[in-house]
Amino acid sequence: MRLGGLVRGRLGWAQLRASGLGLVLSASLACNGATQGVPSPNDDAGAASGGGGSSVNEPGGGSTDAMNGGSGPDGPSAAVDGPDAGAGGDCAAPSGSVSSERFVATFVEAMCCAVATCCASSGFAFAGDTCLTDWTREAEHLLADTNPSRVYDGAGAAKCIETSRSILSRCVSSTSVLAELKKSCPGVYAGTVDANGPCQSTKDCAQSAQGPVQCEVDTTTVGPPAPICVLDPPALLGEVCLGPGPRDPSSRFPHLVCAQGLYCDATNHCQMGLAAGAACGNSAAQCAPALWCETPGNTCVPLTALGTPCSTDAQCTSGSCYQQKCAPGIPISAAGCSPPPP
Repeated sequence: MRLGGLVRGRLGWAQLRASGLGLVLSASLACNGATQGVPSPNDDAGAASGGGGSSVNEPGGGSTDAMNGGSGPDGPSAAVDGPDAGAGGDCAAPSGSVSSERFVATFVEAMCCAVATCCASSGFAFAGDTCLTDWTREAEHLLADTNPSRVYDGAGAAKCIETSRSILSRCVSSTSVLAELKKSCPGVYAGTVDANGPCQSTKDCAQSAQGPVQCEVDTTTVGPPAPICVLDPPALLGEVCLGPGPRDPSSRFPHLVCAQGLYCDATNHCQMGLAAGAACGNSAAQCAPALWCETPGNTCVPLTALGTPCSTDAQCTSGSCYQQKCAPGIPISAAGCSPPPP
């Protein structure tokens, strides 16, 4: 991924490989532009703030007939045509729906168009062939990440492409960008397992208009875990959550996440976020919105605005501390647009 140059410095796009897109993002934004093997991403819900999770992790990608959409005359080689791909275009991603047969080509075209436009705007040469190779790998991974409990979702696939393209079009990388990318492509496949049905991952669960459905393990179970799909909306103030404290034997499925502005305390209950000046125990999740946990001192303090001096990403409203100032992100570089040979 020739995004490789999007990121220079400590937050390389290689780290984005663990994101929701999860794969080639690393190579694209890696500060040295090198491509490495990428593990299957886990975009399942984590634990409530402050504790470990009972949500079942994604065991890894399977195989699917939809993979044939990544080759042949309609495959990615037809979508991106070298160094000039995307130059001067508007990089419009598809709306509505994308078939599984066209997913790889459409995904690659949108991603490389976004990267090419970023490179052109900065006056950097763009390695289109490398971009094609890297993003094809990412698209094929997304198609392979399925099992018999999931069905391809054309509308979800189109949303994945548009969301990812929009994020890359900012031409920067940051902690906040990484967080967004982790959530950018959950809907290429839709789960079909109803509530209380057995699951291996939250991706297997059919979602509900009543709230998120998670693949969770009964915390009161003795013996081998038997995860099932559970309707699990964010917990309200005072409700039981999956935190660092002893498990409550009366709560089979404690909430994995507390509602906005709350955190899971040491007693496994959702509490109001801590105010400025409160001790936070080195966890930003405990602080109220617009605050972060400053260290040393472990105290909740206000986030700082763009242009303000900083020492860490966590203290910036933008999620990026670049060259000792809060910035929109780490800008694209020449090495990321056209990386040197390995």
